[in-house]
Amino acid sequence: MTVTTRRVGMLGMLLWLGVASTASAQVFGTFSWQMQPFCNVVTLTITQIPGGFTIDGSDNQCGAAKLAGAAGMALVNPDGTVGLEFTIVTAPAGKALHVSASLAPATGSGPWTDSVGNSGTLALGANVGGAARPFPASGLGPSVVTTHEIAQGAVGGTDIDPAEVQARVSGTCPAGQAVSGVNVNGTVTCVATELGTQFRATSAVQTVANNVLTPVIFRTVNYNAGGGSYNAGNGVYTVPQAGTYLITSTIRWAPVATAAGATCIIVLRNSQGAGSSVCATPSTTTALSQNVSDVLSLAAGDLLVIVGLQTSGAAATLSGISSDVHFSVTRLR
Repeated sequence: MTVTTRRVGMLGMLLWLGVASTASAQVFGTFSWQMQPFCNVVTLTITQIPGGFTIDGSDNQCGAAKLAGAAGMALVNPDGTVGLEFTIVTAPAGKALHVSASLAPATGSGPWTDSVGNSGTLALGANVGGAARPFPASGLGPSVVTTHEIAQGAVGGTDIDPAEVQARVSGTCPAGQAVSGVNVNGTVTCVATELGTQFRATSAVQTVANNVLTPVIFRTVNYNAGGGSYNAGNGVYTVPQAGTYLITSTIRWAPVATAAGATCIIVLRNSQGAGSSVCATPSTTTALSQNVSDVLSLAAGDLLVIVGLQTSGAAATLSGISSDVHFSVTRLR
């Protein structure tokens, strides 16, 4: 049968579908269409049954070793076109593909779409090649899965992308700490909640040799909350946990014999001059108070010490008379 003959036959079929009355089942004819732009050719037999028209046949799957079955209905639309609504069951996968086409009476051809998002022209009698019609591995079209299709509890940890979907939070923080962040795998990071003064010591009386870095020993520990330790033998405070800390200190230099050089106090971290310092010219008549403060990002186990340095030319002394003489460490965050 030539393409022209097929089209004439199809035109007759369309007219017949429009006027046929209910009768017993009888085969009207078999027709082939190419699902352009793809190479798939569907061959369908139209059969009249009481109340309508069935179509059944096959998809050649572009000449594959196995045909795919096809079945559905032919409908006369109110706009004068003929609708072909059929399902193709692919072989050997066994997955269903639903197709809807609207054919023009003059040509027997028209647009088609399927349930997985493909579309084109259903061309009567054509077979001009092309690529095979794509079929997603799931057999589902885009945006077709909603909450109604997902069973309760069906989506688990192996079904999500943890870079985009947060996994169940499984981590906890110890006493005295709070959650500061949640990692993609559900573990957490923690920060201390016990903020405020962690350590304070007072009363420093000692001799500082000329031009020698001398650790200041604060003999009286007022309080030490938060787990850090203080060595009263060398004046070193050990940081208990990582964080940002405010370090402050005030010491008093006793009058010196000669008002020359400088007196300084310095914050040392791990024996390095990484902290702040303050210096002034000593006095021969009055005690000199000096104050130093610094905010440092510290790791657990870091060592802090306040050191004195004077270059007056002779030994100088620190006085512990004032209650303001202190060394304190405060965790900010």
